[in-house]
Amino acid sequence: MKEKRRMAFLSVVLAVSVLLAGIPALEVNADTNAILQDAVSYIDHNVSGSGENTKAVATVQQCSSYMVVTNDTTTLRDGIWYVLGTDINQNSRIEVAANATANLILRDNFTLEATKGITVNSGSTLNIYAQSDGNSMGKLIVPMPGSQTDYFAGIGGGSFGAACGTINIHGGDIQVNGCKGAAIGGARGGTLDGQTVNGGTGGTVTIYGGKVSAKAGDTRLDAGIGGGGSGAEAGNGGDGGMVTIYGGIVNADSSGGAAIGGGGCTNTGIAAGKGAIVTI
Repeated sequence: MKEKRRMAFLSVVLAVSVLLAGIPALEVNADTNAILQDAVSYIDHNVSGSGENTKAVATVQQCSSYMVVTNDTTTLRDGIWYVLGTDINQNSRIEVAANATANLILRDNFTLEATKGITVNSGSTLNIYAQSDGNSMGKLIVPMPGSQTDYFAGIGGGSFGAACGTINIHGGDIQVNGCKGAAIGGARGGTLDGQTVNGGTGGTVTIYGGKVSAKAGDTRLDAGIGGGGSGAEAGNGGDGGMVTIYGGIVNADSSGGAAIGGGGCTNTGIAAGKGAIVTI
């Protein structure tokens, strides 16, 4: 009887081994922990020429080592490629890790709704890519993020008066509203624990293609793209930073700050932020 049981167990083990032999193992990139998967295409851009002849040339690239965006994706780490492969509604604020460069590919026909926005603080970089430039291109939507007590940009500065890092938009349908901060750029300043904090500067924003809508926040002291406002209490508006637009459709809107440029202010004697260096 024991011999029969042993033979039956060995038969099961052999059968499972045969089945698994036909399933390719997932490979893991030892440097990034990203899973090596079927390649995903995306549109990148290379800048050529100089002066009035400067232009961005689109090229189709392939990414085969990436992490799939899920509802658990709240931190974007350095050197990792992230691919949106289904509709995601993320209710926590997403953050690019400190001093990290993260890459996000928006696959066609899928939407990432980041209801509390995305933090890209000074020193960090977020590169956003799409697969096409038509009506099917992937979407990144940031509605009015957070609450009226949250002082951060829709995409950019993630805390009171924080400056924006570097944001490169290569494509996608990007729809961003600010809260108390720029839609894309610096966070709102004001008074914190008795200390005056200026609005965050706008960092470096480059748009190569896609459709970008950036609308400033609640009292609209902030820029659509650029610096955070001063707040009603104190502090100067944030400077606009550097904004370069090579292509795409861009709609930036603010009534208290610049559409593209510095953050605004409300109190007499307090300065609005300096305008952005804008290249189109």
